[in-house]
Amino acid sequence: MLTAAEATKAILAAVNTLESEMVSLAAATGRVLAQSMKAERDQPPFDRVMMDGIAIAYAEFADGNRSFQIQSTQAAGDPAQTLKPAHAIEIMTGASLPAGADCIIPVEHITVNESGAHVEANYATSEQQFVHAAGSDHKKDTELLQPGTRISPMDIAIIASCGLANVSVSKQPRMSVISTGNELIAAGVFHESSGSPSNAIARWDGVSWRSLGNGFEHDAQIWALTVYDGRLIVGGRFGVVGGEACNSLAQWDGTQWSPVPGGVVDFYLRPGKVL
Repeated sequence: MLTAAEATKAILAAVNTLESEMVSLAAATGRVLAQSMKAERDQPPFDRVMMDGIAIAYAEFADGNRSFQIQSTQAAGDPAQTLKPAHAIEIMTGASLPAGADCIIPVEHITVNESGAHVEANYATSEQQFVHAAGSDHKKDTELLQPGTRISPMDIAIIASCGLANVSVSKQPRMSVISTGNELIAAGVFHESSGSPSNAIARWDGVSWRSLGNGFEHDAQIWALTVYDGRLIVGGRFGVVGGEACNSLAQWDGTQWSPVPGGVVDFYLRPGKVL
């Protein structure tokens, strides 16, 4: 008798890899990535300032200088400037670190007036403070996401940072549910409940599904499923096709039955029992 873990392993071993398709980033959340995502550049691509404040040379601060003449202002997106000795550049978060600067003092710890920028008493700092070094997140060509990753909203940002507007994902699986047993009815005496959770799980997991109701006795139902899903898959010893029990996993292509590629998963489901 199989455990649930053993049955899950057997099922996954028989699953075929789905084909891929290209979708926009807007439609990619929740899909399964089918390509490797590699960084197109170092991240960050430059020494990035992490706080609003002033950019200074740390050696001057270490020598005891606490007041600096304001040289200029540099906003995020501006070309990097070159810092003059004994000066400070007013700097914005996200800006490129000016040449000659290696320390950022946050605006909360300075006073600015007509004579310059003055660091508050007893403030301690260090070289490279509030500098997000170039390439410290990752280097160019680093694999950021692997195939098989379920794409999250945060992953969308990573994919966009790789310069892509479209991404390759696995096609959505499609599932058809047949609930067997003549005693099962939609609602009433003995409520048919086996198909409903499957449908709900499929919807929740992004799977396209169709229920064919109870029973599996008519060729018309077989053909309806074939049209919908491209192939009919039945298995175990629960299906009834043309009045004969189906004893192995097989598929119907509209003309003939054939074994399902990828192997056969053979186990029973018994009420109140493990697999």
